[in-house]
Order: sequence, then structure tokens, then C-alpha cells
Amino acid sequence: MLEDLTRKSTDAKTLAAHYLNQTSDLYQSSAPVIVQVNTAIARSVHLGQAVQDVVSNGTQQLQESQTALTTAQIAVERGSRVHGDAQKMLEVASNFETESHRAQTSANNSLQTVASARNSAHRILTNVSAVNESTAHSLSLATEALRLGIMVKNLSVSERKVWIPYTICVLLAIFVYLFTVSSDY
Repeated sequence: MLEDLTRKSTDAKTLAAHYLNQTSDLYQSSAPVIVQVNTAIARSVHLGQAVQDVVSNGTQQLQESQTALTTAQIAVERGSRVHGDAQKMLEVASNFETESHRAQTSANNSLQTVASARNSAHRILTNVSAVNESTAHSLSLATEALRLGIMVKNLSVSERKVWIPYTICVLLAIFVYLFTVSSDY
């Protein structure tokens, strides 16, 4: 049994040496892979940071783009309002020419009406002046007839023929006045 034990111990040593050689070979062959894994880990950390920076920059650009979009939408809205106001101004300007022409025509018509009214007023003044002169002459004749009637009345009162000649004289004065006025027209 000691022999068995020695043999098994030797076998175990041989096997352990074999495993040690294999482990050493695996370790030595794995060293470049370990270096590559460590490099890959370091690179992954670096790439993770780069990705984080890209995401941060992308988020910032997204926010700036959204702000720019909002600003552009506001500008488009204002531009639409300005365009609408410009359309209204164009319409007013277009109508202004028509309205201006209409007002000018109305003013010209008013000027013609004023000229016509002035001519009519001048004719009326001329006619009134003629009627006034005619009336003044007729009034002068009626006044003379009335004066003569009063004189006849005074004479008839003094001769005691009181009202009959006076009435005739007044009627005669009225007749003369009416005749003169009607002949003027």
C-alpha cells in the first residue's frame, strides 16, 4: 500500500505538473487575449464616454433645433400676418385710386354745380334788380297817386264833397300801380 500510495502520489505529481504546464501554456497563450480584453475594456469605456458626449451633443442640438423650429414657426406666422396686412394695404391702394377718381369726378361735378348756381344767382340778382327798379318806379307812381288823392280829398273836404273823390283817387292810384307792375312782367 505504500507503494500504491507512492505510485499514486507520483501519478498525482505528474498529473499536477501536466496541469501546471497546461495552465502555464494557457496563461501564456491567454496573455495577449487578456491584454486585448483589457484594451477593449479601456476602449469601451472611452467609446462609452464618446457615446455619452455624442448623446449630450445630440440632445443639445435637438433642443436648439426645436428652438429654431419654434422661432421659424413664429417667423412664418408673423410673415403670414405681414403678408395679410400687405394684401389689405394693396387692396386699399387699389381702391384708393378708384375712390380718388370718384372723388375727383364728384368734385368736378360740384364745381360745375357751383358755377351753374353762381350763374343762376347772377340771373336772379339781375332779375331782382330789374324788379326792384320797376317796383321803385311803380311805388313812386303809387306814392304820387296817393299824394294826389290826399290833395283831392283835402280839396273836396274844403268844398264839402268829402269821400267820393278821395275813394276814386285811391282806386285810381291802385289801378295805376297794378297796371305798371303787370306791364313790367
